[in-house]
Amino acid sequence: FLIKRVCTKQKKKIMTEIPIDSNPQNDEASLQKKEAIRKRLENSSRMVEERRKERLTNEDSVVVKTNEFWGKFNELKKTINFAERKTALSILKDLEALLNSYYEQIADYDKRQATEQIKELNGRVAPAKRKKFSFGARKQKSTKQKKDEVKKVEKSAKVDEHNNTTAVLFENKSNAYLTHQTDTIEDHMIRDCDGCTVSVNSITGTCFLRNLTNCHIRMGPIQSSCFIRDCKNCTFDLPAKQIRIHTSSHCSFQLYVTSDPIIEHSNNLTFSEYSYSYPKKQFEFEKTPFLSLKNKFDQVRDFNWLKMDHSPNWKLGTSVKTTYTENGTAGRPKESILDDDDDDEI
Repeated sequence: FLIKRVCTKQKKKIMTEIPIDSNPQNDEASLQKKEAIRKRLENSSRMVEERRKERLTNEDSVVVKTNEFWGKFNELKKTINFAERKTALSILKDLEALLNSYYEQIADYDKRQATEQIKELNGRVAPAKRKKFSFGARKQKSTKQKKDEVKKVEKSAKVDEHNNTTAVLFENKSNAYLTHQTDTIEDHMIRDCDGCTVSVNSITGTCFLRNLTNCHIRMGPIQSSCFIRDCKNCTFDLPAKQIRIHTSSHCSFQLYVTSDPIIEHSNNLTFSEYSYSYPKKQFEFEKTPFLSLKNKFDQVRDFNWLKMDHSPNWKLGTSVKTTYTENGTAGRPKESILDDDDDDEI
């Protein structure tokens, strides 16, 4: 209405401003000007009318969409059972999704009202039940997790040992010196031996050691895991990513391990740092990146000892440095037990 009124005033003003020319020669030019002004005013009036109709159409659309939104919103709202937390939260999510779908089609006032209602409904939903705090419950959960982890590792190791037909195998030996060296990475199995010294002077994939008595096992880098079971009175020189020890006793472990060594159903075990030396040791250690990580030989985890104080089943000892030699008596090499100052003599 205001725009139309302004246009009418402008029309009158323009018409009054047109000078009256008494010269007949200027009549044609005057008529052309008047016709141009008339067309311009008609176009202006038409645009004003179109904008008015468009505004009314938009207002009608907003009203329709707003009514449609509140109808659906209130229907969903009636279905909320605040005692059933899970169902109530699901319906509230549906209300939020409904508001998002109509957000560009309803008025700002309705947006604010719907948002406030959803927030108020959220506050009325029953709070989640909190478990009663208990040190005992936490300990049982931790114990179960540890046992599940051990069972998983043991099962995996048994399957791998049973199905591995390509591993280098030493078994059923007594009072023998056994050695193996290769340029390829192979798995190793050493089992059912008594009084043997075994030297593996190369990189190993996975290692399985079982049922060994009075043996000395000396190995180069083990890229994966080493599983040890049913061993007595043995000494092990092992660098590996993971080491798992089960049902073993009176054994000494000189390790370079980048995860916590795990023992179970074992006792009288001693742990110290890896100290075995052989000709290609430095070269093979450089080819095995994990051996640049921190050595955790002293971070032993006993799954049969859950108290905070130290487990009585293991202790820290002193490393005994040994080196591989070719010459020996009765098939056995001599082991040089050296101090740190004697490295140049190896």
